[in-house]
Amino acid sequence: MRRLEAEGFTNLLRPQRFQLDLMKEDAVLQFFLKESPDIVILAAAKVGGIKANSDYPVEFLLENLRIQNNVIRSASQSGVRQAALSRKLLHLPETGAATNPGKARC
Repeated sequence: MRRLEAEGFTNLLRPQRFQLDLMKEDAVLQFFLKESPDIVILAAAKVGGIKANSDYPVEFLLENLRIQNNVIRSASQSGVRQAALSRKLLHLPETGAATNPGKARC
């Protein structure tokens, strides 16, 4: 957001979760219809860290897919020209190595 603002973009919408729950399909569509964005950059996701991701991998995946699908569907139905999805799957410590990565899961 800071880079977009530095490059002169001024009409940036960034609703907080209490303003727009991306898990609620109807709410997302109503937001898109009301605000009529031209471009959407999705950087929202449920995150938790190594332990939470390890303990609840399916829950994290399903919630993030639901958010993504709601935004993609609403963008399509409301005439958004362009959309970009940004997803951080796992945050590792600064050393780049997980302290307890567990076994790989499919």
